[in-house]
Amino acid sequence: MYFLWRNKPAAVLGQDGCWIPKGEIQGKIGHIRIFEDAGEARFAQRKDYSQAGVSVLNQKSFKEKAKIKALPVYKTAPAEPARKAQTGKDEQSRTIQQCIYGEYLEQLCAADNGQRTRVTFPPANLEATTNTPVVTEAASLLANIKNQLMNLDAREYQLREEIKRLDLLNSDRLHQIEMFELADEECITLVRAMHDAQVERRRRKNELLALLAEKDALSNIDENKLKQAIKVIESLSDQMYRCRVLTESDSIVAGHVFQKGGQHSA
Repeated sequence: MYFLWRNKPAAVLGQDGCWIPKGEIQGKIGHIRIFEDAGEARFAQRKDYSQAGVSVLNQKSFKEKAKIKALPVYKTAPAEPARKAQTGKDEQSRTIQQCIYGEYLEQLCAADNGQRTRVTFPPANLEATTNTPVVTEAASLLANIKNQLMNLDAREYQLREEIKRLDLLNSDRLHQIEMFELADEECITLVRAMHDAQVERRRRKNELLALLAEKDALSNIDENKLKQAIKVIESLSDQMYRCRVLTESDSIVAGHVFQKGGQHSA
């Protein structure tokens, strides 16, 4: 059983996505959002509240923070309709309490003599677990969109300036025709130059139209959510696992202890 806790001002996340102030928790205990495991809670915290002073609490820490005695309970789900058992007797309808893996681990470690500081395993093999094609493609796509959004205005300005320059160049050529008596060879050269400038201008105009269409399509993207999504993917390489029972006395753990500073013991 895990919760998302905001430190300032103190509050717990509710089922509706709103924060329940610390002083109102006791009266709204049935409206608190409960996460089945720490991984689910951490994902929500990183995705939506990575820079909002929000932390993940287990049930013991939550009770201490909220200063309450009774924890919220999981809502029960009705079992399948009563049906005949093999013995011929009616199977009574009942409710099924959701099985929470996190609670099982807490019970399993209850006899751990209160030692909460345990060995931390380093991130798993990054090539096999993080640098996968799916993760890499997602990161690349989001990074490209972010870069596109940052450069759209600058690229639009540049294209408009280039079109303006070509228009002024065309005006200069027309004034050449007006003011000078040009020889036949000069006329051929002038027409060729104007043709090339107009082709270049058309290319720039088409690029501008494509850019404006791209800009319009991307205008509804939330840049903050985009940045948060990128952070979630980047954080995958920093995942750690803290042992609940094992210590350095274990023969396998002893050879792979994760030291501070990112070093592994020999």
